[in-house]
Amino acid sequence: MEREIFVKTLNPNYIETEIETIGFDHSYKHHAIKKNQFKTIKIFNLRPQEASILKQTALSLGFDAAVNRGVLDCSVQYSDAILTASITQFEKLTLALTKQPFKMKTVSELIKNLIFAQPTALQIKNINFDWSRTYLMGILNITPDSFSDGGMYNSQEKAVKHFISLYEDGADIIDIGAESTRPNHTPITPEEEIKRLKPILAEIQALNLEIPISIDTRNVKTAEFAINNGANLINDVGFDDFNYEMIEFVNQNKIPYILTHNKKIQTHSADEIFRDFTFIMNKITSPLILDIGIGFGKTLDENYELISRAKEFKSLNKPVMVGHSRKSFLSKTFGFTNKELDEATIAISSKLILDKIDILRVHDIKKHKQLLNVLSKLN
Repeated sequence: MEREIFVKTLNPNYIETEIETIGFDHSYKHHAIKKNQFKTIKIFNLRPQEASILKQTALSLGFDAAVNRGVLDCSVQYSDAILTASITQFEKLTLALTKQPFKMKTVSELIKNLIFAQPTALQIKNINFDWSRTYLMGILNITPDSFSDGGMYNSQEKAVKHFISLYEDGADIIDIGAESTRPNHTPITPEEEIKRLKPILAEIQALNLEIPISIDTRNVKTAEFAINNGANLINDVGFDDFNYEMIEFVNQNKIPYILTHNKKIQTHSADEIFRDFTFIMNKITSPLILDIGIGFGKTLDENYELISRAKEFKSLNKPVMVGHSRKSFLSKTFGFTNKELDEATIAISSKLILDKIDILRVHDIKKHKQLLNVLSKLN
């Protein structure tokens, strides 16, 4: 039989298996894997001289950097740069840039952190969040006016019963909200928020369950009450801008803090939100989780773009959370009923889990636990 030569595309997740399959030298396998793992990165705000050095250094190492055409004649003040290279090439690039002038040592360090750093593990109660998988945050709204479940759990008995149900279904964190954050909601005072939370937190504490409790609030007074009564994290959706009063509170008390992007600006591109997070992260010293803010002031197209590009935010080396469950952008696009929104949520969640997003904030924990179990078999 005549020999036939043929080719196929490989899934990058299977590079190690494929290298072993072809009988590659085992002692050199680790280096070969790095040569076959590629990443694409974007660097912001380089001066023309820096962009030019970056491009020439990349070319000398066998790849390229896409930069603004005005870099050549210095007709632009700043240029972003896009590079695609293997892990091995990035290692060589970071070393070469340390020997270059201007801010290239800083660029080298940023690339190194981006390519090789991982989010720091977070210990809450007896649970270690090491970000090796996607964790599930269950939603408990004790409000009369939330979008999908307003009034369903706004009595003490119903709320506690649902809390136990979320726990038994496999939630890793349970997020309790006493004020609706749906569009055109009616704000309530911290006093009213605390009044709603107080009996429920007391009963939940008495259960003595080993599960972290997050409080969904924009009010420092509410946050302080909740932390003193059994809560472990603050999930801050804020309003209009970053909540500096809350940031000061969590910094002082080293409380794990979920920061939601929720700014009233003209557009919300992935790059703009990335820049906002980069700016605010330096002001937060407590353990930080970033929520890209699906539904908060974003257009339909912006919501879908953010979901498609959510894994880019892992570049910030902080755990990334997405809260898309039963949100109105799905019903507005496809005309789904409330009942159908769970299926739409699952579809979005599948992509986010495969993209290794760290936390999903969802209503139906049981279905998501099943989804995680199925997807754990895929690479």
